[in-house]
Amino acid sequence: MKQKILLIFQDWQFKLDNDEWYFQNAFEELTIGLTPVEAYDSIPTIIEVLFEMEDHFLIEETMDILLGIYHIADTTEIHPFIEMQQIEQHLDKYHSVYGKVCLNELKRLLRID
Repeated sequence: MKQKILLIFQDWQFKLDNDEWYFQNAFEELTIGLTPVEAYDSIPTIIEVLFEMEDHFLIEETMDILLGIYHIADTTEIHPFIEMQQIEQHLDKYHSVYGKVCLNELKRLLRID
C-alpha cells in the first residue's frame, strides 16, 4: 500500500492539473476490493506515509486517505499504531488546516474527546 500511495503522490501537481478528480479517483483505485480487515491492517502504513510528507497538501491528502480507510474498516477501534498527539504535532508543523479538520473527524469517528 505504501508504494501505491507514494506513486499516487508522484507528479501529483501535473496529474491534478489534468484531472480535478485525480485524488478521488486514485483513492477509489487504491481501495477497490479492500476488506475491512485489510483496511484496518493498512493504517500503520498510511501513518508512516503521513509522517514522511512535508508538503501540507500531501499531508492533507494522506489524512483524507486515513479517514477513508477507517470508514472502510468500519470500526471505532483505535489502532494501536495511532498516536494522536504525534499526528497533531505533524499537522501543526506543516500548517495543515484541512489536515486538522480530518483529524477532528477521525477523533469524532473514534469517539475520542
